[in-house]
Amino acid sequence: MYETQSSNLKFTWEEAKEYCEDKILGEYKDWKLPTKNELKKIANIDLYFWEDYEYEEESINRQRQKKWYKEKEKNLKSNDKGDTHFLQKDFIENVPTKSVFWTSSEKSEKLAWAISFKTGIIGKKNKNKKEHVICLREKKEKKEKE
Repeated sequence: MYETQSSNLKFTWEEAKEYCEDKILGEYKDWKLPTKNELKKIANIDLYFWEDYEYEEESINRQRQKKWYKEKEKNLKSNDKGDTHFLQKDFIENVPTKSVFWTSSEKSEKLAWAISFKTGIIGKKNKNKKEHVICLREKKEKKEKE
């Protein structure tokens, strides 16, 4: 279960992890920063994964990404503010403009993966950069009374 109210606050990667781990929403206290694969599930398309083309010359990768964006542009969804994102309907109204969201997935000691639902890119970011966060909790089966 994802929180559908994204915060306008920005956090470093470590702060984002702590924010989710400390979150209490309703009766739930078991929130976490989602992995790259978990967070990309709220998109309405297959996102552009920068690492797939990491070893290409950057200008070629940017051209490839622009072509990909043109092909996927029809999938952009608008919210009441006029912002467009590659997101499922449940999330679109509460996402800040041009937001990038941390994932718990690390690329290296200094880099972690982040997702821009505005551009549709999964890319690596310096962990000291401040970005947005959407927290996730695992759906757990309710224990039956004995």
